[in-house]
Amino acid sequence: MNKFPITLRDSMDISKVDFNDIDSVVGFGALIMSHTNISGLVNGISSRQSGEVIQLTETARRWVKEVKYILPGISAADAFKLTDIYDLIHRIAFRQPADTALLDNLILSAFDSRIHGDNSVDEYRLYHAIDLQIHRRNRAFMDKPLQWLCINLDRWHKNFKTGNWRKLTDYDIIRQSGILIDADLYAFEVDSTEFKRNLFENNRHWLDEIEGMTLLELEALSKFLIYSANQMSYEEYCKYDEAIMNAVIVHPDTDTFYRKSLEMNLELMYD
Repeated sequence: MNKFPITLRDSMDISKVDFNDIDSVVGFGALIMSHTNISGLVNGISSRQSGEVIQLTETARRWVKEVKYILPGISAADAFKLTDIYDLIHRIAFRQPADTALLDNLILSAFDSRIHGDNSVDEYRLYHAIDLQIHRRNRAFMDKPLQWLCINLDRWHKNFKTGNWRKLTDYDIIRQSGILIDADLYAFEVDSTEFKRNLFENNRHWLDEIEGMTLLELEALSKFLIYSANQMSYEEYCKYDEAIMNAVIVHPDTDTFYRKSLEMNLELMYD
């Protein structure tokens, strides 16, 4: 049975979104993405002329309009949180990517804030954003951001080579180990395969210690799992992925819209 019209009607009221609450804005964006996946709009199964898809597209356009309106008045850290989801929702709304210059400016503004002491910009999210642009050969990131990326990768690598990781928080350990498992370490390791395997084995216990984790730690663990996918069986991966999603769903600090999005994704993927 097609559940899309029911879930759309029940949960896609954009008037309930507090656009002063960035978690709510991001959560509703994730909900739009979940409805898009169910509708078949992404893979071309659904017609753009259907009533449900028209409503979904109109909602996405309103979301983009509201985000554009708030961007000039919010912090660099909050604006940075919107970059990934903004591009995705823009593609749904207008069938084309968001303005590259706008997204570059948001990431670079967050980078400038971070290097000048703004710790509200998460350094690991920033690393991923810059790393993606480097791989896309985006010239705007080839100077100071690239240097910053390399310096941090070197620092995190040394943490696990010297034993300094013992001084880190759980969040930092999970984040840094995940990034190192994913990264190209040719400049640091003769045999990076062995280093990564040992790093995974020494930190895989986090996957069985989900209870009591904060949302940030669960987000870090989700990334760690993705980057470690080739270190385990498909069955193991799915088991841990489902467990992490369920942990986020029941966490009291999870945004309402994001919780609904995860519930839909979980049902679509594992039911």
